[in-house]
Amino acid sequence: MRAADDILPLWTELPLDAIILDIDTLGGSINEGLEILGELRRASEDPVLVALTRSDSRRVRVKAVELGANEFFVAPVDFHELRLALERALEKRSIEIAKSATP
Repeated sequence: MRAADDILPLWTELPLDAIILDIDTLGGSINEGLEILGELRRASEDPVLVALTRSDSRRVRVKAVELGANEFFVAPVDFHELRLALERALEKRSIEIAKSATP
């Protein structure tokens, strides 16, 4: 069973505002983690996606953003910084959703 098979039902059924993904540990490789990130974004545009990795590859960061990550962090993570970035991303996303709902 793929990791996405466990995550996607939660993503679409629960009222999640955000999800933090360690793309290194999803599936068997960082590429599979990126693939899952993309699947989550295609399943729903609304929640904030935060990607974590231990890779310092610029390609991984660019690909994560292309696939829909709102924020990206390289481990080890400063959790204070993560919290602030998550708060900003949630606020920005709620404004975007409110604007799109207004005729």
